[in-house]
Amino acid sequence: MAERPNQNIELRSFDSFGPNYSFSISDPMMNGDGTSVFGYYGYTDNKDVNMQLFGQSGVYHQHTDKTIEMIAGAKNAPGDVSIVIATLNGDITLTAMKNGIIKIKGQNIMLQADEDIDLKAGRNISIISKNGRAYIDSQAVDVNGFKGNLVEATVGSFTQRVFQDSFIGFDLLKEIGAVTGIGQLPVIGPAIDAVSSVVPGL
Repeated sequence: MAERPNQNIELRSFDSFGPNYSFSISDPMMNGDGTSVFGYYGYTDNKDVNMQLFGQSGVYHQHTDKTIEMIAGAKNAPGDVSIVIATLNGDITLTAMKNGIIKIKGQNIMLQADEDIDLKAGRNISIISKNGRAYIDSQAVDVNGFKGNLVEATVGSFTQRVFQDSFIGFDLLKEIGAVTGIGQLPVIGPAIDAVSSVVPGL
């Protein structure tokens, strides 16, 4: 690959403070964000790297091989704001790669949005209030699902909807185990056997 033309090497300034720390200014070498305005590079005796880079694209990068810790508020009063993370435009993303967990903990946690709050999970969503109540207040509250006592008490479970408007009532479905509570699967086998006993030809 041919070298990039018009590289101004004379603008570059580089200095090293011992074997573990160095910084570079106006490095003409191209990277993902173009050339760099400045960069800091350090590593431990175990080769754990910390790097800070500000590129000509205007993006500031900070990478470390292990943990980044931010602690503030030692001299603040209760109720003061100790850490502020804000963006004037664009999104804020928090991502735990691979097997990590994002944990938010506090005496009280408030999520506030001018418009929407969306909760999406690939498996379960659990809302547990040990010593209080779970309260939902909205102009419209909808529920949809195949089973569970909330579904059965509102829109009806899959089994309830199958037998809706038939002469097989909810009391019979509950008695034979076709309608159950949260966390239990309908006992399909005994349910079909029981329904067959009261429905000729089924």
